[in-house]
Amino acid sequence: MRLLGSEWLVTLSRTSTSGASMLSVWNIPQNSSVNRVRVVVLEALHSPKLATCFQNDGTELLVAVYYCSPSRTELLRVYNFPLIESGSDSASDPSRYLTAQLSGKDIQGTAFEAHICPGVVAVALAQFNNAFDHPKYRILLADTVTGFYCLAQLHNPEPWSQMHFRLFPGLLVVTGIYEGNFTLHKYDIADLKFTSSEASEDLELGPPFEEFSSPVEVPSSLGFDYTLSADNFSRSLTWITAMTYHQSQTFRYIIKFPMKQTQYREVLAHKLPSDSGSTIDVICIGHSGQRAVWLERRWHTDTFVLMKGSFPSGDDRKPSVSTLVPRHMALPFEFYACQSLAFDEATGRVCVGLHTGDLYLLDF
Repeated sequence: MRLLGSEWLVTLSRTSTSGASMLSVWNIPQNSSVNRVRVVVLEALHSPKLATCFQNDGTELLVAVYYCSPSRTELLRVYNFPLIESGSDSASDPSRYLTAQLSGKDIQGTAFEAHICPGVVAVALAQFNNAFDHPKYRILLADTVTGFYCLAQLHNPEPWSQMHFRLFPGLLVVTGIYEGNFTLHKYDIADLKFTSSEASEDLELGPPFEEFSSPVEVPSSLGFDYTLSADNFSRSLTWITAMTYHQSQTFRYIIKFPMKQTQYREVLAHKLPSDSGSTIDVICIGHSGQRAVWLERRWHTDTFVLMKGSFPSGDDRKPSVSTLVPRHMALPFEFYACQSLAFDEATGRVCVGLHTGDLYLLDF
């Protein structure tokens, strides 16, 4: 589920009867009716996920659907949905909006994350040699129109683990854990050429042109994880924000990595207040990294609470954390049924997706 601005929502859900997946584009203007304007039914393939972005001044929506199963028969599809047409779709032929497709039969590795920006889609692949070693990471970069692609070999230290990334026009930002250090690497991909539709030798990106490391050492035990702020293609973006947390101890930090070369160059780290008996189930950080919402499970009461956080930049400005939904507020669903969240930082709008397939919009 992806929320683009406050008025467009993209969902990917599985039908209960056939097992096929349904890709839906929703128009959700505030103070107005909700309208599903695009529907594509995908055949029952292995573990689809999606990445989205606007293009052509917001008149079109690019959607990348990628398949995460190691036994996949297909790797990637790219759809281009016009948003200015009136009316709505019934379930339609997927080829109507399909612009690029990759079988990936000769590409080794399990896809686990993808991001898309106008013209380029990137898919992260992890290749496991055995159950004990860290995986080898590569990133597939493909043209969203021609489907031509290249496989980028990252210049990361070993052992490198828990990799995530963000894609910007001409820039690839990669994060990961190396010997207890939470690090960020920037790669220049502005001159990258896509000349083939077949697998070839990996492209060595070379060393990153800029590197950062968090001042906070992360736990090496199982249960540590982190989430990055949402995709943001604005040239005014000054930070990439990460929320780090551990599921069995009170380790919870906000880490801010600088994006602009002319600004303050140090990595900021702030400890978040947290309940000692709580774990994070689902989290969504806004585009600028200033605000986030997450679903927290409190084990001592066996309850689920929707939380909000504000993370201003600056050493002297501390983050604040509180509940998003007051206890006395009655809702038509229980938070334990929440499977996914989407969050618009500018308006405070939150979309909650349930295990049942129902969607709810919360405006605060």
